[in-house]
Amino acid sequence: MSHVTTGDQGVGNAVGRVGTPTWGNGGSPGACWLRYIEAACGDRFAVATDVDLRLRDVPLLNRLPDVAVYDASLPDDEVLRPSHCALVIEVMSPGSVTTDKADKPAEYAAGIRHFWRVEQDSGTGELCVFCYRLTTTGGPYASAEVATGMLSVDDPFSLSIDLADLLQGS
Repeated sequence: MSHVTTGDQGVGNAVGRVGTPTWGNGGSPGACWLRYIEAACGDRFAVATDVDLRLRDVPLLNRLPDVAVYDASLPDDEVLRPSHCALVIEVMSPGSVTTDKADKPAEYAAGIRHFWRVEQDSGTGELCVFCYRLTTTGGPYASAEVATGMLSVDDPFSLSIDLADLLQGS
């Protein structure tokens, strides 16, 4: 898999910078989620930040989700595709609002069962996690939960997390 360590967002062959927020100890928002999700997933899933996700071959469309949770049995040299992913997480930043709210959900619905969008309230600073899952009819995502304060889910894995801990980097 091709790992990218910058804040660049790739669409086809075009790459543009977006304002990636930092939390807690100054790390990326995706990195703040990493240890919580890795602990919840166990050996069943692998968890990565800044990993290329191939949504389409022609014309080429790759995305760089903040967090990707995918089948742990996927070989390292295999291209990560929606069918391998159980969950992707996107953390909103000022430069990615339209992409994270409109474009990515439509693109990820091509086979990724769960999509979470994380927003930080500009007034209170609190995190809000919008959890979506694919509909049984294969259509677009349906809202599964909106979490503030505490996020508790049982699918695609069991996780309970105080969202304030993510901001503090604890």
